[in-house]
Amino acid sequence: MKNLKIILVGILSAMLSTSCGQPNLLSDFAQTDSDEALYIEAKKKIDDMAWDDAIAIIENRLSASFQARANVKETLAGAYVGKCGLTFFELVDGLSNASPTKIFEYFMGVFKNMTLDPDSCEEAISIIESIGGVSERTPDQNLFLAILGVARVGVTLSYKLDQEDHDGVADSTFNVCHEYVDQDNDGDIDKDDILTRWPDPIYQKLIQKPVPAPEHYLTDDDIKRVVTGFGLIMENLASLSEAIGETSDTMGSLEGIKAECESKVGGACDITDPTAVTDQIAYAFRLLLDASDWGFGTCDLSTAPPAFTGMEPDDSVDMTGICCATRVPEGFSWP
Repeated sequence: MKNLKIILVGILSAMLSTSCGQPNLLSDFAQTDSDEALYIEAKKKIDDMAWDDAIAIIENRLSASFQARANVKETLAGAYVGKCGLTFFELVDGLSNASPTKIFEYFMGVFKNMTLDPDSCEEAISIIESIGGVSERTPDQNLFLAILGVARVGVTLSYKLDQEDHDGVADSTFNVCHEYVDQDNDGDIDKDDILTRWPDPIYQKLIQKPVPAPEHYLTDDDIKRVVTGFGLIMENLASLSEAIGETSDTMGSLEGIKAECESKVGGACDITDPTAVTDQIAYAFRLLLDASDWGFGTCDLSTAPPAFTGMEPDDSVDMTGICCATRVPEGFSWP
């Protein structure tokens, strides 16, 4: 994990570093409203951590052709990363104190003690992706996107599960297995509200969700961000592996999660498009987030639910030790 900390710090530092310590290059331009001069001004704003000012200059004052340059997109993405809350010194502190024992807890712990703006991190991802596919981007750009994948996962989990004190540890009342929806519009989440409606009705009868709803939980959109954040890491794994070493603990954990996910859904789990996240894949990641090896729970992924064949809705079912004992989507099979 120490190697990952060094890489994260180095990449974010490089993306957010600009013209500090250099001469004022504006004097080299006769027109201070030229693209080149405005770009230097935007980078100075980033030096001052004036993220919105830098973004406004790049997005509103530079010509379209200048904005399309890869280096300008990198700078703009760096400004959005700063606006997201990933400032250099806070990131170093977060990395230094994160727990490496469970990968999802570790990713969330990276962002402890930070005030975060997830939408800005998302914008940074979109900007780097707009440069092109994996083969069209440079290794550094792919590495940066892999790190942003870590950020997408960690920021989403921190923003939703660590709201009270941002101490890098999930709050006391949370649930990663359910999306709670006030479907009867009575202002409360109660027994009359059914969360994600899996197709098989026997599961809906036999396995009930806990009520009342916890204070913090992950919606389906949150889960899709976690899935696609992991997908960004997998998509750019070659660059990440080259940077931190293919035999590192981090790489082992990432490969382990990928294998566990694929074993549960019988398919690929390196998706970067939220619309491609099926119910089965979303549920597989809820299992991973609930598992003692990877996430925040105490259950064991090797413990499968009992066979429900022949059971009636009134039968009792012992779900002790089973991850996310909730509505299992149709087509989901345990190995």
